[in-house]
Amino acid sequence: MSSNLYYQVASINPENLLLFLSVRRMSDVLLNACKELIDDAKFGCADLVFKEICIEILARARNVLTNSEFEILIQYADERIQEKTQIGIDTRLEAKNLH
Repeated sequence: MSSNLYYQVASINPENLLLFLSVRRMSDVLLNACKELIDDAKFGCADLVFKEICIEILARARNVLTNSEFEILIQYADERIQEKTQIGIDTRLEAKNLH
């Protein structure tokens, strides 16, 4: 647990601690869901379409994530955009189509 988070938790009234932890958990779930959407788009789309989808995901995520989580998501999306899409070609199908 980071020291900043420790002080945040320590300063919360016991009645509000459960609410705080629920919000933190929901925030983690939202960040992971955004990452999964980016991964799904990377797997299923051409590069240009993938980039457009990333922009849309980031635009919507900005409204629901904290600043630090949004920065994490930006970095995650950037890493996925920089990856080269690998397309495998079945040489048997290629040879069959040539004959």
